[in-house]
Amino acid sequence: MITIKKLLLMNPLLIGFGILNLLAATVLYFSYPYNYQIDQGVNSLLKPIKFAVSQSAFSFTMAWILYYLEDKKRVQTFSRSAVIVLTFELIAITVQAVRGVPSHFNKSGFIGIMVAMLMGLAIVWLMFHTLYIGFLFCRQNNIRLPPALALSICISIPVFFVFAMEGGLIAYKLSHTVGAVDNGQGLPISNWSINHGDLRIAHFIGIHSLQIIPLFGYLIAKTKYSHAFQKILCIAFSLFYILTCAFLLYNALLGNPLFQS
Repeated sequence: MITIKKLLLMNPLLIGFGILNLLAATVLYFSYPYNYQIDQGVNSLLKPIKFAVSQSAFSFTMAWILYYLEDKKRVQTFSRSAVIVLTFELIAITVQAVRGVPSHFNKSGFIGIMVAMLMGLAIVWLMFHTLYIGFLFCRQNNIRLPPALALSICISIPVFFVFAMEGGLIAYKLSHTVGAVDNGQGLPISNWSINHGDLRIAHFIGIHSLQIIPLFGYLIAKTKYSHAFQKILCIAFSLFYILTCAFLLYNALLGNPLFQS
């Protein structure tokens, strides 16, 4: 299996970028008590902290997947594309947070609207690029991975893409809350609404299929079951995961909170 040393040698750009995101999240975390700007009812730095951690997870995961992609030219192209897009995203979100204004739903002023629009276009480009990388990965004849793990990766990337693109629905609504404004009470850290539907829940769970489904595939691949049965288990888990995300989206669209009293 792959080691940290191999990853650093194969894709220092994405691994280094992932580490920088963790450092950025750490700096923002320690700056949190000294920030008095409020966005949607919470400390405005909460959003860039969460994005930095999520971007780090994406960078590490894609570095690992790209290690097994034979077309190294496309590996380099994707790695540069991801770093450029995600750097822009984090800078834009952080600057707007420090200013105390929304980043994604900003409708006040030319600059705010342009920043939000450019962020949307950039992330859509990266999502389609990721889907294409997944297509290239899955069409390879000899993936140097256990069959169950390779299958889980091939399933996770389209699931990731679909629920990443759910962000387009949130952008279209200019709101993630269904049935109320975005400034209502939310759960700790995630700030998901406790009184109304919240589209961010399915979005979050869905995009992290990129880590969770392959993790399941990795664990199943280490069992003594036959390769055929391991694949069946991966497909069953993936279906359960997809249906869970779909239910969370449907529940949010109905205006229902995640936990109903």
